[in-house]
Amino acid sequence: MGGLRTTATDALNAHAHLLPAALIVRKWCHLAMTRMATLPEGHPLYKPVKRKRTGRTKRHKGPIHYLARWFETDVNKVEKILAAA
Repeated sequence: MGGLRTTATDALNAHAHLLPAALIVRKWCHLAMTRMATLPEGHPLYKPVKRKRTGRTKRHKGPIHYLARWFETDVNKVEKILAAA
């Protein structure tokens, strides 16, 4: 029929209860940082995540640096729930 072809995308997203793309990406990044902050101390990524939050790197910044800067998640204050063995 073509009725939605001429409708503005923002209006369609609002009626479909969808977030804008920028907010969806930010939500995914926040979820990733939260997952990394809850890693147990024995996990291989625990030390790099903890170090990136406290250290200053001038060159060769990676995704962990940017996530730590965008979302100020304190690794020491996040509750860690251990998986049942």
